[in-house]
Amino acid sequence: LALARMSLSTGECDSALNRLQKQKDIAVYVEEVRLAIAQSQVCLGKFEDYLLLRGDADIKKSPLALSWQMVETEYLFKTGSFVKARDLVSSLQKANSNFPEIHYWLWKSAVEMKIKADGSGPKYLTACKGLNSRLTRQFLQEPQLCRRITEVETFLKKNNNSEI
Repeated sequence: LALARMSLSTGECDSALNRLQKQKDIAVYVEEVRLAIAQSQVCLGKFEDYLLLRGDADIKKSPLALSWQMVETEYLFKTGSFVKARDLVSSLQKANSNFPEIHYWLWKSAVEMKIKADGSGPKYLTACKGLNSRLTRQFLQEPQLCRRITEVETFLKKNNNSEI
């Protein structure tokens, strides 16, 4: 599982999915494996497979609910449902304000929709730079945790620190 997560964090989605498919046969009911498979499927654009897997999971009652909702956010974003993605992330923001990826997706959706981002880009950068080992362990299920700093910094520099 750790090697699959590492593959996901470096964008090697095929490698991650191949590793996870082997684990799935052994640990079919282990939620962490199912989540990582879902993350790989969305990463690869295998949305039908993701929807089938997601349909089997009770996302809101899961101890990994935040991670499942981040996968759903990425899925919505990749399928062009920016408003739905933004609404989902906005609903998670209050209870999970220290989770950097929420700020990233708020920023990214604002950029795509060409609306004011309310400082989400700089909030993402600040949250990532302030990430400590306790928070890193808390968000262990998120393979892209603070992996998009360069994207946000580059955009902000190109646009004179203006988000839109």
